[in-house]
Amino acid sequence: MRSRVATFCFGLGLFVGGAASVGLLFGFEPSRLPPALLDIAAYKLAFIAALALLGVGAVVRRYELRARRAELEAAASHSGQLEPPDAANELERAMRTKGRDRVE
Repeated sequence: MRSRVATFCFGLGLFVGGAASVGLLFGFEPSRLPPALLDIAAYKLAFIAALALLGVGAVVRRYELRARRAELEAAASHSGQLEPPDAANELERAMRTKGRDRVE
């Protein structure tokens, strides 16, 4: 699934970059478009940027939680404990119950 999304993103980026290059090569001026289309383009770019920032934030948070869990597990194994400390248990419990908090 990830490879399909990555391939789609790369293909879409290549298409958009190619279209922009062709437009620049042939002297297309976006400022000649009607104001309503420019407004739509501006809002579309704002929503794309917002979604990208949300996605990056989610990915960074996930890696941070993963790294924190690995640190706690490593600390527990070095201290001779069989079970990870309570903080690691709390973190793992929070990650597991994340989807259960939704109201159906």
